[in-house]
Parts: sequence; structure tokens; C-alpha cells
Amino acid sequence: MLTLHQDRGFDPTGRRATPATWCRVTLGRGHDGLETRAFLRHEAILYPWPLRDWSDGDAIDFFLEAPGRYTLIVEWRDPRSRDGGREHLEFAVSPAVSSRQPTRTRARGGRYWAPNAYEAAMIKRHESRMILDLERLVPRGGVVYDIGANIGLWSVPAAQAVGPGGQVVCIEPSPLCIPYLVANLEAADITWATVLPLAVSDGAPRIDLRLSYGNSHLSTGGPSGLGLGKPGHVVTVPASSLDGIVESYGLPDPDLLKIDVEGIEAWILPGCGALLERARPLVVLEVHGVDQARVVGPALEYVGYRLEDAESGERFESAKDFARRFGPGVRQLLARWEGASVEDTPAAPVSVSSTASGPGSSAR
Repeated sequence: MLTLHQDRGFDPTGRRATPATWCRVTLGRGHDGLETRAFLRHEAILYPWPLRDWSDGDAIDFFLEAPGRYTLIVEWRDPRSRDGGREHLEFAVSPAVSSRQPTRTRARGGRYWAPNAYEAAMIKRHESRMILDLERLVPRGGVVYDIGANIGLWSVPAAQAVGPGGQVVCIEPSPLCIPYLVANLEAADITWATVLPLAVSDGAPRIDLRLSYGNSHLSTGGPSGLGLGKPGHVVTVPASSLDGIVESYGLPDPDLLKIDVEGIEAWILPGCGALLERARPLVVLEVHGVDQARVVGPALEYVGYRLEDAESGERFESAKDFARRFGPGVRQLLARWEGASVEDTPAAPVSVSSTASGPGSSAR
């Protein structure tokens, strides 16, 4: 009574889809009124959190963030006749993963442990110009906060840049990433880093974090629009605003603040306000989608920051100019405090709320 049809060309972000991004499965029904729910299996892992719960929609949209074999399991029921059943759709995403064992790869700062060969290859793709320029961006003996430290691709070279007289604070909520983060710091003989296994939030004391065992680089939490259609294991982790974390643990003010939080940057930014106004660190921020850009740009501009593209060095005339020229996808923003006070800025402060994250945010 139910047939499944895969459409790999679907992409709700508006960007060109590839087989390893978005997938839509349409449901062919014998008659109207059927309700369905769906689960996804990736290799040996069957994720218990349903992609959709009992619903009468005609399509299931989800994000495929790692190579491998997938099985979509769709249960159906007819509320009128009480008939029901289960259908399966199997497919594969290339390229095949050569090894699912922990793997080491070389990148800026040394050799890094990664959960598998696919994620080791991804490390190379994320080695941005900003990482290569860290020695120019932070002073010897300085302090760096790495918000969303993942497995340490930023943390290790940042620690090497500031040296033993400096300090790196690595904040990472994912229990998948923390063992690799610690291992990579130890492999580089770095003893002047502190790892805080918690999430940065708008002040909420805990958030739900959605984990993928095929791609630990993309864990989403809070109101992130990137979690829409993302299969994964949901765990609850402790959280606090960045201002609260600094106060609770007596952390020194940073010279550089790097934020990569997968689509909740607008949500957490109000909780960084006291630190930004007091310490005025250089900010490197990964912005996920134009909806986020429309919020984080004005919020930083309001407290005296000027914005530029982190990769090209191109300066934006204003936060509005940044949002207008953002385009689809993800962009790294560099924000420098240039002495303008709040009183000098004519625009009212932007209200940053969780509504800034949503389907308009783009996944990488």
C-alpha cells in the first residue's frame, strides 16, 4: 500500500545538491489517509530518533552527511482499517569509506586523530586561511577561546601560536569529539590548553545535541536550523552563556574568540555581550546562512566591531552590506573592534532570538 521513491536532487537550502547532501523520499500511497513514521539506518547504526513521527505528509526530507550504506525504514498505518506495515528503501552514498577505524592525518599543527578516514579527509578541507594566519592574528603569550573546538583543528595551531606562556580554552559539547580533541592536544605536547565539555548557549543551562556517528564535525543543538532533517543520536549536555562560563571558571579575557557552532551563532551571541564590550577580542565567526548574517552582523557592529571576509580580507561597508552580499552557504567572518562606542552607533541594538535559526540556515 506504500511505495518509496528517492529524489537526490532535492535541496531546501537552494544550493546545488550532491548525493551526499539532502535527500527527499516521496511516498506513493494506495489511498489517502495513511500515516507514516520513518527511521534511518546508516551502516550498522539504526538511529532511534525518528526522522518524522506519525504524520500524513507526502515526502520525507533528510540530510545525508557521510558516505556509506543507508536504509530508510518507513512504518505506515491506516487509522480507519487499522492495517499497517513497514517498507524499506536502501541506497548508498559515495565515495566508500576506506576505513571506519580511528585514523591519523597531517594538517596545520601536526598529525591529528580523526574518528575515521572520511573525517580525516574532511580535516584537509577545513584547513582555512585563518588557521594558517594564526601566528599573525594572536600575540605570543595571548589567550584564545575556541568555541566549537571539535577535534582540535583550530585549538592545536592556536596553542602553538600563543606558546606555553599563553592559554587556549577549548569549549566543545560533543562527547564524540572530546576524546579526539584531548588526544590531539596531547600528541602535540600542548599542556597550556583547557577543555570544557559543555555547550555555549543564550543562558540555557542545558541543550539537546544531535550527534551523527558518521560525521562528528556536524553536531547540532539548541535552535539550529541545521538540525532539521538531520538523523542522529540526541543527548542532553550542560550549557551556559559565554559570559557565565567566563565568570564561573575565572577565565582570562581572550585576545581572539573563534566561534563555530553550526547555525546557532545568532542565538548565543547575546550571552557574549559583556565579554565583547569589556575585552574587545578579535572575533572569527563561521556564519551559517543569510538569516544568521542578518543578526550577527548588526549585533557585532552595535558594540563597535567592523566586519571583513576572513578568507579574502575584503572589508564590508556595514553589517547590512555583509548580509546583502552573503549569498548561499557558509562564510567565515572576521570582526575587529575599531573604537566605535555604542553611543556612536545610530541604529538600535538588534534583538537576537532563536527565530534567527531556521530552514533558511544552510548546512555545509
